[in-house]
Amino acid sequence: MLGDEHVITAEKDREFFSSDVYRHADIDAALILSPGTSEELSTAIAYCTAHKFAVVPRGGGLSYTGGFLPIKSRTAIIDMRRLDRITEINAEDMYVTVECGATWKFLYETLKPLGLRTPYFGPMSGYASTIGGALSQGSIFLGSTQYGTTAESVLSLQVILADGTIVETGSAATANAKNPFFRHFGPDLTGLFLHDAGALGFKARVTLRLLKTPAHSGFAAFTFGTHAELLTAMSEISRSGLAAECFGADPYIWGMRLWDEDLSRDTKRLLGVVKSAPSLLKGILAGARTIAGGRKALSGVTYAMNVSVDGNSEAAVEAALTQIHKIAAAGQKIPATVPAAIRGTPFLQPNDLLGPKGQRWAPSHGIVPHSRAIALVDAFKAFLAARAAPIKEHGIEVGFVAFAISTNAILFEPMFYWPGARQPYHNRMIDSAYLAKLPNLPPNPAADEAMRQLREDLIAFWAEQGCAHLQIGKTYRYLETRDQNFRDLLENIKAAVDPGGLVNPGSLGLTQ
Repeated sequence: MLGDEHVITAEKDREFFSSDVYRHADIDAALILSPGTSEELSTAIAYCTAHKFAVVPRGGGLSYTGGFLPIKSRTAIIDMRRLDRITEINAEDMYVTVECGATWKFLYETLKPLGLRTPYFGPMSGYASTIGGALSQGSIFLGSTQYGTTAESVLSLQVILADGTIVETGSAATANAKNPFFRHFGPDLTGLFLHDAGALGFKARVTLRLLKTPAHSGFAAFTFGTHAELLTAMSEISRSGLAAECFGADPYIWGMRLWDEDLSRDTKRLLGVVKSAPSLLKGILAGARTIAGGRKALSGVTYAMNVSVDGNSEAAVEAALTQIHKIAAAGQKIPATVPAAIRGTPFLQPNDLLGPKGQRWAPSHGIVPHSRAIALVDAFKAFLAARAAPIKEHGIEVGFVAFAISTNAILFEPMFYWPGARQPYHNRMIDSAYLAKLPNLPPNPAADEAMRQLREDLIAFWAEQGCAHLQIGKTYRYLETRDQNFRDLLENIKAAVDPGGLVNPGSLGLTQ
């Protein structure tokens, strides 16, 4: 049906596709399928489920919560990346329809020359991350402080159910005049399939809202003495609706991840400073100042906050930045190199999947309202203090980032680094030239086990704190933390769209 080259059974390939950022599955998938059209996807899914094979969607492969890891030996992983075409750009009705295997980088770069953009326009991993992965797992970053998560930019979906049925949602489902311009025509079936961790169906195609690319952007950055000062400023900027992006980092992450020792990475980001400036001359001057100051300009930073502002006029941007400076008065202004550089070059290869000393890396996160953000970080620090001995013994290092989502939430994301051997997954995902520069650490089973236990404890901590999550996958405690009426309804929906329980079993905690 698909062609021999699109049915993959080699052991090394099955091992790679059955691995994510954090771990390798206990069971490898039996085969990998790579359909090239919605019709091929429908046929492949129907054929597999008719023969009692589980089917699991996989996009760019950057999950860290087991989102696409098989839990049954009779599993076909569906590699979605050949479904990567933009089928319509409608500048009159302001939407774009794109297949879900396309990357955020591809979509952004296609729309940019047209002066168009989606409201949310991608995660930092958008070089490799697919649009469908973000729809299934939930995603934030570029544009999220203004426009929220991926889901809030979606108008309609084309979904493939477990038996191969193709379902359109929103106004695209109109029988005699298909047009995906409006989402909320009756019950929101589009929302049903968003952030579902791939448990309810396969996203084949999506229609996203468009906006005209803002004519002007401005940037600001500040340093604060405490995490409480950082989060207080972030929350007020978020509540005030002033920023397109507002994100922070503690000293560890700021020093290691944003400006590491890789000169080539710095050079790409500095080119981003040039690209993000309103004129070439201003960009060159900004880049030159950054090069001249080097990392010294950004050293000594404690808790750093970075802000990007968009507007249709320079005056509007400046007015917002003025308010942001007032809100951040408890902090100290520093060069806004990082937010400017990220906007100029938003998508780089995922070389941060290992630390700069070759360490293993894995993040985890919780989302809370503004009123609980400081208390959550305080509780997390106590969580670490209670486990200080094994953390120190096994050389585990921890830092965090935080992100303001729309006007009402803060995402807090600790990142863990520990000495351990790179996996076959890393060898395929990380640029080979960059990988060759990193130390190749030996296996460290004791540190791996300590990290596994720490992560397990942290998952319980998030649940105790009542946190919400993106990228729920098969890791965060979702179904078990829902009240009974909610659980009953969700399980009934799962039974209706996937009666055999063969679509990504285990996701969301659904075991049917």
